Amino acid sequence: SMYYTRSLQGEGVRSAREALEQAEQSGVYMLNSLALGFAALSSIHADNLDDCAGFLSRFAAILHPARPLDQAFYHWLHGHLAYLQGDTRSACDHARQCVAIAQQSGSVFHQHMTPISLARILIEDGQCREAGEIIESLLPGIRDMKNECLEYECLLVEAQRAFAENDQPGAFESLRAGLTLMRQIDSVTVIWWKPEWLTPLLTRALEAGIEVEHVQSVIHKNGLTPNRRSAVVENWPWPIRVRALGGFTLERNGEPLEFKGK
Repeated sequence: SMYYTRSLQGEGVRSAREALEQAEQSGVYMLNSLALGFAALSSIHADNLDDCAGFLSRFAAILHPARPLDQAFYHWLHGHLAYLQGDTRSACDHARQCVAIAQQSGSVFHQHMTPISLARILIEDGQCREAGEIIESLLPGIRDMKNECLEYECLLVEAQRAFAENDQPGAFESLRAGLTLMRQIDSVTVIWWKPEWLTPLLTRALEAGIEVEHVQSVIHKNGLTPNRRSAVVENWPWPIRVRALGGFTLERNGEPLEFKGK
């Protein structure tokens, strides 16, 4: 389920449901929290927030104090759902709870992964200074871990912060570095998925000629729709493009369609 969610193959919920069915049949429920968590995450990527809420309710019912990383995962997911629902306060509260639990858990990966989502929420809430401090504190440890996924996530959030504070040079530097890493590991998604967050960053990248081919692939594979600004970007990867000025052409996925006469 985790693989399908990250690779956008649309099978995450089905895979998680199969894991839950096997648990019922075998009587072994140790991994139910992970299955429910990734079912909720896959539901988010499928734009089915009602199913996500249902999986989270089942997840909440099996939380145990002896499993702090399960609790952190639950709050991380609940914060993500609130974020998509436009409830910034609830999203921030869950993100802070998640970070606090992760810090106490001793898990180095979770200690570096969970604050990235909190930084995103803080930027959208206008708290750019705290967000910047979080990212600045995370990057050295993430680079020591050689975790390219978390590094590009941090760099994209730093680009978001810099754009919000009108630091154009810093924003484009972070955007270029983040998207280059993203291409190098062939990743096409981000944690705390939200199209309205990613589309503006990718639009700016296309305008600046940054990693154009990979950015177009990310847009295509995620089915992102253009906002008002990206709708006029020349290299936005439209599935169908009609050109009428200077001669009529019809393109599908960037390739010209040729019509043979009778």
